[in-house]
Amino acid sequence: MTQEGIFVRKASGLIRRVSPFQALSYSFQAPALLLVAIYMIWGTILYPGANYLVGSWAVIVIYPSVLIYVLLAIAMPRSGGEYLYVSRSLGPGWGLFTSWQMTINSYIWPGLLTQFGIYYGVPPLLMAVGNATGNVALRGLAVAISDPANPAYIWMFIMGFIFLVFSNLVHYLGVQWVARVSVVAFFAIILEFIVWTLIFGTSNPTSFMVNVERNLGINFQNDIVGVARATPGFMEGTVLSMSIFAGAIYVSQNTLASTFPANFCGEIKSVAKSQSLAQVGSIALYAVLYTFAAALVYHAIGLENYQAISQLTTIGAAAPYYSRASELFGTFPSFYLLAMFATDNVYLPIISSILYILAMFCSVAALPMGASRNVFAYSIDGIFPGFLSKVDRRGSPWILCLISAIMGFFTLYLALYTLYLQMIAYSTAIWFIGWVVLGIGAMAFPYAKGSRGIYEKAPRIVRMKILGVPILVILGFLGLISSAWIVYILFMPALTGGALALTPLITTVTVCSAFPWIVYGLARVYNKQKHINIDLRFKEIPPD
Repeated sequence: MTQEGIFVRKASGLIRRVSPFQALSYSFQAPALLLVAIYMIWGTILYPGANYLVGSWAVIVIYPSVLIYVLLAIAMPRSGGEYLYVSRSLGPGWGLFTSWQMTINSYIWPGLLTQFGIYYGVPPLLMAVGNATGNVALRGLAVAISDPANPAYIWMFIMGFIFLVFSNLVHYLGVQWVARVSVVAFFAIILEFIVWTLIFGTSNPTSFMVNVERNLGINFQNDIVGVARATPGFMEGTVLSMSIFAGAIYVSQNTLASTFPANFCGEIKSVAKSQSLAQVGSIALYAVLYTFAAALVYHAIGLENYQAISQLTTIGAAAPYYSRASELFGTFPSFYLLAMFATDNVYLPIISSILYILAMFCSVAALPMGASRNVFAYSIDGIFPGFLSKVDRRGSPWILCLISAIMGFFTLYLALYTLYLQMIAYSTAIWFIGWVVLGIGAMAFPYAKGSRGIYEKAPRIVRMKILGVPILVILGFLGLISSAWIVYILFMPALTGGALALTPLITTVTVCSAFPWIVYGLARVYNKQKHINIDLRFKEIPPD
């Protein structure tokens, strides 16, 4: 017979297998670092006058939030991340609200990242192979599959489907396989930057423009620079504020899953070392490599020329996917395509595209790990149905892996055939809204009734004080301010772009904010009917 407030805790079934270097590799690659080749264009569009040589270092504004994850993972070395931390300090409702913003992003992005991997990787690869072999038909095929209006576009979905089948298989096989592909991606990314150095580091704007004109039969100044300058809102050169905004948004957005080692902390060895190395180290690497990528591309193409090419991706009914830039170049002008015009070596662009596709595959395989472990924690606490926390003999939550796979296939279809990117354009805004609450939770952690006991028993580094103020309080305040600032910057393009731009903003924020509270309310009602006080579950550290 069940009594009020009585419940049984079972061991999670998750096994600590991930080494510190594997955790670093995950944080370094899971957010798909090589998307710098696309994000630099989008940041240049949304924040005219952006210069990533200046702006990339703005990513340091997320360090307070990252350090909160590190310290609280050391205090509570269990899977669940921000859900555990905030639910213990502010209450389960706020814990679910905070965590859900990261969870839903991890479910809705794999399909989009698959589309990114195929759409921005395969056409440049076909063009590069065609250029190396003299096969004109391959270039024609690349152009055909890049155009949503062409029947050959179906191959994007076919390739993406195969991509997702194997990436979800890796996810199902468990954290050890995810850790292995993360290490593969780590070295693929490093090798990619070496290849980019050989391509862009040995070129210059004059030779780049000559190669574009010779191969495409256009006049660079008239057909690219002139058209861009005639576009409303276009701006050349460096604008400091816009550079900081672009860096704070796109570099930070590209790093977000780097905190996920905290979410599957229950499967990581040497927690203090692993969390510090993975989360702090990966952000530093992102700042350095984004700056390096910008230096290479601006050196080879020229800042103003790159800004002009970026602007052309906004022109056209199907922009940014198929735009005026796509018509000129044959497909989207990412680094992988522009590489062919920056070097006379016909093989390096082929290698570059292959490395990109490989790294994106690894990222898609790894990204759902955080979401599945978050939902696992909700299930353990009785917020979500208990069957979701079932694990197989490998220690993998197979039901959550299946849900992740279904979401991946569904969102791939949406990404290819709808305005899905616009619909979730502000999904990262809800992530940072979650981090605002995380900051408040960190400030309350040393004092709140539900977390004070955990704090007092935590290792000394977690209880460290500066001038008598707990370091968690200081980091919480800084994280609150920096995250709120990023939310404001994310909202700027929508608030100045009219009702159309406001639609995805309002929809995304409203739906994602309301959902966790509805679920939490239903969970309370359900558990109360069974005479279970679920609040008691949030006064302790969950099982290992």
